[in-house]
Amino acid sequence: MSRRFSVVFVVNSSTSSWTSSDENVVPFNCRALSPRPASAIVASVEIVPELAAAAAERLGALGVTNVTVREQDASADWAMEERYHAIAFGGSLSEVPERYLRRLAVGGRLFAILGLGGRPSMEAVLTTRVQEEEW
Repeated sequence: MSRRFSVVFVVNSSTSSWTSSDENVVPFNCRALSPRPASAIVASVEIVPELAAAAAERLGALGVTNVTVREQDASADWAMEERYHAIAFGGSLSEVPERYLRRLAVGGRLFAILGLGGRPSMEAVLTTRVQEEEW
């Protein structure tokens, strides 16, 4: 069963799309979370200026109008105004920062890959906010 989200936040706009020099490669995380027709609002951050600009340019060239890409360090503390129905991390984390959990709307889901340095394995986690103070 497919579930549509109306407000989505993506960390690392360009992850999984820059392993090729092909100009037609799409910023995968943003595009995958940007449904057709474009009914959702997708906000994304990318720390590398060139990758942020390239992601925005490629999405624009494809006519994707519901994704905004911001050059930002997602690990820094900064104001996030929205409550998001979905948050997806393109890179791995040692733990999910609480500020991202608190930005989930009730019923919203957060996807992240967790791993600790020196350990050979990582864990994919999906967290759902079920109530205002319960995940």
